[in-house]
Amino acid sequence: MKRKIFAIFTFLASLSVYNPVNSQTTVFYEDFEGALLQVTTSSVNGSANWGVSSNFFVSPTKSDTARVSNADTLYLTTSSFSTIGNSFVQLEFDHICKVDFFDVAQIEVSTNGGVSWSILNSTQYMGSSPNFGTFGNKFSEGSYQVLWQATNPSATPQNSWFVHEIFDISSVAANQASVMVRFKLGDGGPAGPNGRFGWIIDNIKVVAAPCELTPPTITQQSPVISGLTYTPGPYTLNATITDASGIDTAILYYQINGGPWMSVGMNNTGGNNYQGAIPAVNNNDTVCYYFYAEDAAAPCNNPAQYPNSGCIQFVYTMGLVPPFFTNFESNNGSFIDSAATPGTQWQWGVPGGAVLNSAYSPTKAWGTNLNSQYSSNANCYLISPVFDFTGVSNAVLKFYRAYKTENSWDGFNIEYTTDNVNWQILGSVGDPNATNWYNLTNVNALSSAGWSFANILDTLYIQSFFFKQHSRAY
Repeated sequence: MKRKIFAIFTFLASLSVYNPVNSQTTVFYEDFEGALLQVTTSSVNGSANWGVSSNFFVSPTKSDTARVSNADTLYLTTSSFSTIGNSFVQLEFDHICKVDFFDVAQIEVSTNGGVSWSILNSTQYMGSSPNFGTFGNKFSEGSYQVLWQATNPSATPQNSWFVHEIFDISSVAANQASVMVRFKLGDGGPAGPNGRFGWIIDNIKVVAAPCELTPPTITQQSPVISGLTYTPGPYTLNATITDASGIDTAILYYQINGGPWMSVGMNNTGGNNYQGAIPAVNNNDTVCYYFYAEDAAAPCNNPAQYPNSGCIQFVYTMGLVPPFFTNFESNNGSFIDSAATPGTQWQWGVPGGAVLNSAYSPTKAWGTNLNSQYSSNANCYLISPVFDFTGVSNAVLKFYRAYKTENSWDGFNIEYTTDNVNWQILGSVGDPNATNWYNLTNVNALSSAGWSFANILDTLYIQSFFFKQHSRAY
């Protein structure tokens, strides 16, 4: 029978995987880096204006900034561009809007050379602010109250405050020969900026296409395989993929040990559910994978990826094969601490407690708070590496332990798992297959059998050990 003990780690590798070009056309772009900008600035009273700044930016090094000016309105206006032949148009930009709630920070669109302007509203807004529409189709520090520190008017913005916004401006800008967009910043409350920094804008972009521009939504479903896994595969993976135009393509991409990317077509298993499988791999192989889809909005076929960047990584391992020995002297034996409550944790090193102040041999061990008492309501675990008992019979666990805990209330025991889900207590009081095993049938803090001893609360440590150690105290 195969028995394995699990320790799981999850991590994300960095990777760039797709470039959504298709039939989309960028009809306007300004990142404020060049000498000749595709925007102009103006103000009603001429008291202030927008200006390029290198203090804040998304990429590469500059943005455009304006501060509310007393009884004035400032405009940042794009040059004109054409969307002829395109029925779908999106406006995107990055910004920080640290202005008062009563001031005006709006976006307007003109299709007649600036003779008249339409204010963009909540029906066109595709961003993530919950307050854009309810606050009067405008931005302020309240648009993202926590991020933009609405309760601290004088807070200085940081680059980490930038938010990416999207508007669907198809209803006003599709199939137009001369489109312009402008950002309007007006004084609408207490005179002037009222202590606020202002509006910072970067990377203005307008994309047009003959078909809808919204990419599919991909959500991975169970099982989510990441970190360490103890089965060689094949690995069947599932995802829910949705799009208003339907799904044209669904692919599972994967690579093994950093090699070339390989692809598996995902089958529709009903509704919006898709499934694909990564073939079986070898011991210690590292696998990275991601999901890719394109919608059926031809000729655009908008692409999407999950995760948005990088890939999900896992490693297949067969586990350590006995015999196994460690005295924790040269290293920690690949054991890990997993504390469920703060204040007490398993530590590897030289014991230095008032009573338990030495290891069995020579100097190092694992122990709970090596230099101090464990805390009230302590609950912590020491988890071994994985072991593979395939073909092993009559396996024996041996270790040395010393402990001082509150009699019958506090204690520790050993658990094991073969599936990393269900943990079972190893052995019992008076177990005929054990020596010097548990001394109490019920330790209060464990609600199960374990070791417990009265009087002094101090450090517990063990050596030459390879299962999950569970220590708990109330």
